[in-house]
Amino acid sequence: MENIKNNFFTGLLKGVLIGLSSCLAMILIFAFVLKFVAVPQKTIAIINGIIKLISICVACPFAVNGEKGLLKGAATGTTLIIVTYLLFGLISGELSFGAGSLLELLYGLVAGGLAGVICVNLKK
Repeated sequence: MENIKNNFFTGLLKGVLIGLSSCLAMILIFAFVLKFVAVPQKTIAIINGIIKLISICVACPFAVNGEKGLLKGAATGTTLIIVTYLLFGLISGELSFGAGSLLELLYGLVAGGLAGVICVNLKK
């Protein structure tokens, strides 16, 4: 039983760290592009959501390990959203929690669950 818990948390940690790395890399690239191109605020929010979705999809194969894709993927997506929210909130100096934050958590849960299911079925 202990080994199962250890595998779950090890996979979760690996997936979240890889997802966070990919998210940070894409955000840095996007920030560089924004230096040269004027983009409306609404578009920036959409692209940030897409970046988080891609990061969740990158993280899930490392977290899932071929079993319990829905559970492991949902945990990975939710944890990744929480970690990025906290990290970017600390960087900007502004941590606010509201309905948008809850929607983003739900987004991470659903996207992670779907990515986890896809990862499990692709490995078969």
